Parts: sequence; structure tokens; C-alpha cells
Amino acid sequence: MSELLTLSRAARLVGVARGILQQQIRSGDLPTFEGKIAMADLLRLYPTIIVDDTSMLERVEKIKAEAKPGTGRDREFTQMLPNPEILATRLSNLTQELVTVKSELQRYVTLFNTFAQQWEDTAKHCELPSPLRDLISEFHKNVQQPLP
Repeated sequence: MSELLTLSRAARLVGVARGILQQQIRSGDLPTFEGKIAMADLLRLYPTIIVDDTSMLERVEKIKAEAKPGTGRDREFTQMLPNPEILATRLSNLTQELVTVKSELQRYVTLFNTFAQQWEDTAKHCELPSPLRDLISEFHKNVQQPLP
């Protein structure tokens, strides 16, 4: 079976506008199969085309490969970004650091809560000076407050 081409690719290959091919399709001069054009039918209408000439397709691929998203400041910002491998390495390192810091924070929260409970128990069983009792009360109040 002959190679099937999209209308756009066939128009580029032949060097005509898509509208011209669409007119030929509507008039019945150029048959289609599921919206695509067979290479054999295209060669029948345009026998002078060189099928192996892919310079236009290569040019389009080059333009697509060199295209950068955004314009103006966005383009400058995009060009300043490191490549994806560097970003992935940084993300991995930051993730590991986050896990370590969260683990250490949990250890300090446990220690803090234990210390607060011990102070509270001591205050119940012993007569403490007023400044120390105020300090324990303030400490206990801060333990129960959620972090901002």
C-alpha cells in the first residue's frame, strides 16, 4: 500500500498551498483515504516532485528543535535555566534534605513535649518559686500552640 500523507505534509512536499489540494480533493481529482492522501495519487497529479527531497521537512524539524517557549523576558528567563538533569539532581538533593530536616524536627518536637510534661509533673509535686512556675506555664502554653 502506498504511503499516506497528511494534507499539510503533501502540500509542503508538492510546494502548493493546502487550499489548492483541498480544491482538488473536492473536485475528485485527488482521492483521500481517512483524510490522508496516498503518495501514488499525489505523484499522479504532480509527477515532477522529487520524493527523496526532504530539505523542507528537515528545515521544519530544525525550526521546531531550535524553538524556545515564550518571548521577550520569558525567553531570556528560559535561556538562564539550567538543563533538566541539573534541576533533577538539585530536586533530589533538596528532597533528601527535607526528609532529614523533618526527621530532626520530629525528634525535637518529641523532646520538647517530654520536657514540657516533666516540668508540668514537677510543678504538681513541688512548691516552685513564682518566676519558675510562670516560665513553666508559658512553656506549656507555647507547646500547645500550633506553629504559624
